[in-house]
Amino acid sequence: MKKLIFSIVAMSLLAAASGFAQDAGIKKASGRLVSGFESALRMNSIESFIAAYSIADAQLQNLVDAENKRMGIVDGDPDRFTLEQAQAFMSRMKSNFSASFFGGIEALEIISGIYPKDLSITDFTAQKSYWEPPVAEISILAGTEGVELGIRISNLSLVDGRPRLGPSSRIEFEGYQAQDLIAFHIIEALKMEDAIYFADMVLPDADGLEALMEAMAESGGYSPDETPQVMLMQVRKRLIADFEKLIETGIERGILWSYIDNLWSGYSAELQGGLYQVSIPFEFTFRDTGYRIVLEYCTQLASDLSVFLPGEFVW
Repeated sequence: MKKLIFSIVAMSLLAAASGFAQDAGIKKASGRLVSGFESALRMNSIESFIAAYSIADAQLQNLVDAENKRMGIVDGDPDRFTLEQAQAFMSRMKSNFSASFFGGIEALEIISGIYPKDLSITDFTAQKSYWEPPVAEISILAGTEGVELGIRISNLSLVDGRPRLGPSSRIEFEGYQAQDLIAFHIIEALKMEDAIYFADMVLPDADGLEALMEAMAESGGYSPDETPQVMLMQVRKRLIADFEKLIETGIERGILWSYIDNLWSGYSAELQGGLYQVSIPFEFTFRDTGYRIVLEYCTQLASDLSVFLPGEFVW
């Protein structure tokens, strides 16, 4: 298993035939990728972009062969990395990339009222990593009406000197991460005193929870016996009860939740293996009295920040 995990990470960093492409060539090829991304941004559709710029199966087979050769794994070895495994990782990457894109867009619209059709890309930088084999990352600056937004597409594989979406590629919206949207939804749920809304908007689906549990097991953490569907029902029941208790405690303290003013929320995250351990504090006021609540002991999947498992609320 450890060898397989290592192979997954290593493959995402592999360069194909022309790994020695000049930075100027990468910059030019990156420009075409950025142009395609701008179209996807304006159309609020990412599927065609992912299809156009992902590593093709034929190229993926070359990367698989190169990785097996590099690891000294011969035909018939049970640890041999296969095209089917690589395709599964690519499928997961596409799902994660799409979820992160739409999560970032949703955060822009909900939190700041910025719509993708109004954005235009003003600048970008393409950087070849100093790691070997080389990978690339692209930083994009987009703006509208004086507002600038940073977008980062990272862990791009270089195939024939061109950046391509590989097994570990990801997208991040600067200042508009999954945690920002989660914090927004929690404040809205408090104002509505609606624990069901909280669970619906914050909990991952069964597939996301399964990926989270797998990452926890690989990191030496808890590995449940329950199926993801059963585990999700159990977690949902607990979180709804915890949120209802939070609402009741506030009412006992004289808080009218519908009248609170959110002053600040943020988060701290510590990477541990394939997981982030996250803490989200909330500061708000009611009738000129300040309050602080912290959502502690949260777990988040590093490869897909939209997969988030809340912990417990602490006054």
